[in-house]
Amino acid sequence: MEMKPELLTFNNPVLYLYVSSTCILILKMLSLGIIIPLIRTIKKIPGSPEDAKFLQANMKDIDTRKEYLERVRRSHYNDLENIPFFLLIGLVYVLTDPPAGPAKILFRVYAAARVIHTAAYITKITFIVQSKNYGIFTFL
Repeated sequence: MEMKPELLTFNNPVLYLYVSSTCILILKMLSLGIIIPLIRTIKKIPGSPEDAKFLQANMKDIDTRKEYLERVRRSHYNDLENIPFFLLIGLVYVLTDPPAGPAKILFRVYAAARVIHTAAYITKITFIVQSKNYGIFTFL
């Protein structure tokens, strides 16, 4: 079986869809990585006793401020566990030369579901929204 060289050019609409979805997911992952230290600084949540001295934080109040930070961190870790599989499997899918219609649905729905899942988790939206998104991931 010979691979068509045009599959890996932007003349291939499926590759374009894959790259655009990948960019959205990577930007989302990077933004969470940037938000974590911002939350630490704004809410004065030190990562270590040395940071507590620098932030002039009262160690007794930290637990009450830490919950939101931990939600963002867990969401970021979840991305780090799941998005690399999408990157790999999505590229393999592109190389199979699929029709653009189903690829468009798969890539866009997956990217949107990841964004919705992160927003739902960080903002404490109900478990039903999160579980429906997990069902979408499983189905795809």
